[in-house]
Amino acid sequence: MIPTNSQKRGVETFVVNRATQTLMPSGGTTLSNSSTGNVNLNNGQLGIVSMSPYGTVALNTFVDDTPTFAEAPVIAIYQGTEYSQNVVGSTATYPLWVRPFEKTQDIDGRNNNIIVTKQAYAAGSHNTWVVGNISGATTGAINVLNETEYRLNVGFRSRRYDEMMATQVQTANLTVGVTTPDWAVGFADDLKRDYIVTNLGYQVNRNSKAFLSSSRYRNTAHVVAFAVGTDASAGTTVASLTAGTALAVFNYKGIVRSITLTQEMVTSLQTAATNSNFTRIYTIDLANAGTTTGGTVTGLFLMALDHTPVYEDWIPQVKVALQVGLPSGFDVTTVQNKSYVNASEGQGYGRQLDLWYKNTAGQRKYSQKHTTDPVINFPSPVDTTITYSTYIVHHGTTSNPDINSLIYAPKREVVLIPTSNTTLIGNFENVLNAWLSSTGNPAIKA
Repeated sequence: MIPTNSQKRGVETFVVNRATQTLMPSGGTTLSNSSTGNVNLNNGQLGIVSMSPYGTVALNTFVDDTPTFAEAPVIAIYQGTEYSQNVVGSTATYPLWVRPFEKTQDIDGRNNNIIVTKQAYAAGSHNTWVVGNISGATTGAINVLNETEYRLNVGFRSRRYDEMMATQVQTANLTVGVTTPDWAVGFADDLKRDYIVTNLGYQVNRNSKAFLSSSRYRNTAHVVAFAVGTDASAGTTVASLTAGTALAVFNYKGIVRSITLTQEMVTSLQTAATNSNFTRIYTIDLANAGTTTGGTVTGLFLMALDHTPVYEDWIPQVKVALQVGLPSGFDVTTVQNKSYVNASEGQGYGRQLDLWYKNTAGQRKYSQKHTTDPVINFPSPVDTTITYSTYIVHHGTTSNPDINSLIYAPKREVVLIPTSNTTLIGNFENVLNAWLSSTGNPAIKA
């Protein structure tokens, strides 16, 4: 059993499958070619190898599709490199060296403390708030008052904000406001809401980092405001949004500014729309404030924007959480002001895993972590443009230096397989589960 009072951190190794490698070597194939010295793995190909001379599968030989403890009491997971197919003829740039393969630490089936976990890819999300309600709603709609200042405050929280601005008493925030006119008797309430929402959304967006409006505004606020409603005479249906679409957000001095939507943005907006019953997004234009032109707007979506990583970036978290306040004009006891989508970093993104690799396995190989001088490091095998399923093998070794002592050395093997390689994912899990079952350890826990 793993000692419960152990405070040691497991030593991590990484093996990473390339998206182009969709098969594992067949059982019985030797790890290396004895005549050429080459490794029988392609660049980025994974294989599970017998590491014990006492099993029925020979030492340094790939296992079959249903390996058992009797066949391979000890295994390791190997990954081919760019040098695998030509080990003798390869050279590396000094001070690096030729690495014919990458491998995990040996995983000993005689231990009954092997735990394998799987984290499937999970998409991230943008914190999205909803202010106001749809036309005709009995509760939550924006109250309307003549000659009143309406103010909206958006606070920003994130790892970067908290670490880099922690000395400030107040969190970073943006405050915008509009004073309503003396509307004529009988002026429709929804048009009054359209006036308030259009003006507030316009001011938020001219400060947003998503747009470059003018030198008067810093354009650093990590938020974008979308004018929303249910008027079918104009606007874009939220349900029809797709990733890669350039969505027109607001008109600034005659130029319509757009934002190119990512899949995370689309999903976040659609989730907010489903939960709040808003169905359409309209282009914010001050010329149309308080009119039916361009669609009648009755609410706002306020969506947080990600931080932009710097060139030499070591902070994996990029998400921002908003705190929306209604300090003036709004009836805070009745107006809906609610976060419908939480900020989530997601799981399995190549960029996150690349930073994890560089901070652990990458540094143990050879690394000088410089920010101004060239970085000497083995190239990362993680493709930052794709997503992965992540497997972690938790295990360890024990030893008895004397009759009264027990030393436990925890280990962790990280296996990354692109989510697009569904067939390989299934094969890998079947092989590993067959071996785990034969050793008395539980199957992969998703």
